[in-house]
Amino acid sequence: MGRRKRRASFRLGLNKQCDKQLVKKFIKVLDKADEIVAHNGDRFDIKWIRTRAVFHNLQMKYTYNSIDTLKLCKKYLTLPSNKLSEVAKYFNLQNKRDAGGIQTWIDIIFGKSRKALDHMHYYCDGDVETLEQVYNKLRPYVLHKINYAVLRGGEKFECPSCGKLPHYKTTYTTAAGTVQHYMQCSDRKECRTTFKINNKTYMDYLQFKMRNNIK
Repeated sequence: MGRRKRRASFRLGLNKQCDKQLVKKFIKVLDKADEIVAHNGDRFDIKWIRTRAVFHNLQMKYTYNSIDTLKLCKKYLTLPSNKLSEVAKYFNLQNKRDAGGIQTWIDIIFGKSRKALDHMHYYCDGDVETLEQVYNKLRPYVLHKINYAVLRGGEKFECPSCGKLPHYKTTYTTAAGTVQHYMQCSDRKECRTTFKINNKTYMDYLQFKMRNNIK
C-alpha cells in the first residue's frame, strides 16, 4: 500500500471509531484524582481529552491539579534531553518500552490484531511505570502542589507528601522580614521531601514535639 493511500485509510479508520465511552470513563478517573501526573500532560494529554470531551458534549472540569514532569525537568534541571525515555535513561531508571511504531496502530485498527493490542497494553503499562519512577525521583527536589498531610486531617508542619513528622533543617528570613523554616521529611529513604513552613507553623511544630516528648 502506498504511503498516501495508507495515511488516507488510516484517517478513515480513525473516523469510524467512537471514543465517547472511553473518554467518559477517563474523565471519571481524572475527577477522582487529587493530582494527575503526566509527562507533557498539560500541553498534550489533558488538552486532547478535553478536545474529545467537547466533541462528544461531555462535562469535564476546566482545570486539574496536574504535575507535568516535563515542566519539572525544564524548570529545575539541565538534562541532555527532556524526553521521558531520555530522562529515565539519565537517572538509570526503567526505560520506556518500544511501542512498535505506527504499524502497531494500523494492525489494531484495520487488522484487529489481538497480538498488536496486547503489545500496546504492554507498552502503556511500561510507560506508566517509567513515569512513576521519574516522578518519584524528582519529587524530593521540587515544590509540592498539594499538602496531603492537611488533606488527610493532619498538621501543616507534617510532611506534605507522606504526612510524617519532619526534621528541622534551617531558617532564613525574606527581604520583607518574614521568617521561613526549611523542613525535611523524616523518611529519608522513601520520601525525602523538603518543604518550608512559616514561623507560626514552626512554633506549632515545637509545641507538638514538647507535648509528645519528641526530641
